Amino acid sequence: MAVLVGTAAANGEAEIYGSRFNGTLEKQHDFTTTNNLFGWGDFGDYSFTYGNPPCPVGCGGRVYVVDHKETWVNGTNLTDVSGGYETLSWSNSYFVKAWPTPLTPGTYDLILDLNVSGHLGVWTNVTNPDPGPEYIADPIWVINVTGPPGPEIRIDKTASRTGVCPGSDPLAVYLDDTVTYCFNVTNIGNETLTDITVDDDIYGPVTLETTSLAPGETTGGTKTHIVTVSDLPDVTNTAIVTGNSSGGTVTDTDSCTINVNFNPGIEIDKTVSITGSCPGSDPLSVNIGDTVTYCFEVTNTGDTTLTDITVDDDIYGLVSLGTDTLGPGDSTSGTLPPHDVTEEDLPEVTNTAMVTGTDPLGDPVFYSDSCTIDIGYTPGIEINKTAFIIG
Repeated sequence: MAVLVGTAAANGEAEIYGSRFNGTLEKQHDFTTTNNLFGWGDFGDYSFTYGNPPCPVGCGGRVYVVDHKETWVNGTNLTDVSGGYETLSWSNSYFVKAWPTPLTPGTYDLILDLNVSGHLGVWTNVTNPDPGPEYIADPIWVINVTGPPGPEIRIDKTASRTGVCPGSDPLAVYLDDTVTYCFNVTNIGNETLTDITVDDDIYGPVTLETTSLAPGETTGGTKTHIVTVSDLPDVTNTAIVTGNSSGGTVTDTDSCTINVNFNPGIEIDKTVSITGSCPGSDPLSVNIGDTVTYCFEVTNTGDTTLTDITVDDDIYGLVSLGTDTLGPGDSTSGTLPPHDVTEEDLPEVTNTAMVTGTDPLGDPVFYSDSCTIDIGYTPGIEINKTAFIIG
């Protein structure tokens, strides 16, 4: 909601203009219901007196869109029809969207309600105590809004994680979130529409608050959906609205996308045991001649099911697991054939196992863990020296 506030010539009067486009300094009186209304203009030098009265701290103004009056009287209340006035500071230098589409057919006044008079919320034309123009008047720009020829309808579809409409498009969500799809339908034409229906190409018919709309009126409805793995990586669905009028049937479509975030994860815990019972320990002290069993515990630490899970030990090869598919939080295990500790294992053996799985999008997830056996042994040697006499 905009007013371009720049620097004016000395003692310049405040001004406001209407524009259909953000960033375009056009002076436009005529709009259609499908336009956005931007306001831009100038506060005028006399609305900022560089520290002298009458400009209060934080001086600036507000932008209103109000029903048109041929004559404005001092103190007339400003009742905004655009959904809420916009507040501007004197230092602002940009556009504001004073009334977002759809506009309602009719004639309106775009008003810059200056703060320097101290009478916000009403139209004023007060005496200027400083040199310059005799009066400080809230500037006015007349806006004419017409509907498109014949009947017209529009649907805006968004999605929300909070259940509050309207939402956003696109919307980032997570598994198990409850998404509320919001459907907003507006009669942007100049004929009354009846028998209005909305159908979503995934979730079916949408119940609306009302099925008849006069020009400029709006209705809405919602659908809810719990996000599941089947929605990965995103879902785009389209709603079509249909309405009837004396001029025939009108339709419109709009799509909305949810982007589903997920966090696949997997871990492996490798230990070794001399009893054959798992899990074992890491590291583990053993002796030559002991028989050790390597234990592998695999856990899905993410929030999606993993498939094609394999474990490969860098010394002893592939490990047979109880299952190759794990849901979130599930675990499986496996062991290698027992290994007899020999002198070749001295002084220790460290081997690493890599677990790999596949997430629902076909991408790999992996993790590794190592385990060490420390081999105890007692080297020893003896010599027995004797003597004897020859002859």
